[in-house]
Amino acid sequence: MSFASLLDHTARIWRRSETLGTYQETVPGYALTYGSVPCTLRRKRATLSEAGPGTVDVGERTVYFKAAVVLEEKDLVELVAGPDAPDWLEVESSARPRGHHIEARCTEFHGVTPGEAS
Repeated sequence: MSFASLLDHTARIWRRSETLGTYQETVPGYALTYGSVPCTLRRKRATLSEAGPGTVDVGERTVYFKAAVVLEEKDLVELVAGPDAPDWLEVESSARPRGHHIEARCTEFHGVTPGEAS
């Protein structure tokens, strides 16, 4: 069994970008970095996080990609196909532990998605 046979999801990767608006103001947004990337992920792990006063439940996931993918902090992972799709995740950190795959620690994304920003 190869690593590629375990990739049962398809994702799109979005990266933060900035453009100039009508009045030369900076308009934040997202640019599509990877259009269709095979991946797989672990079940949601519930952890607690401080978000102002009190703590809230944060859904933390580990997403696995082939080594060809380059991820940065704050990238958005849009799950478009697979058992857990549709869903939006935000990359907190990524690592290349053995050189043949990428492990990205992600949390659930609750902001404005690129499709809603238009």
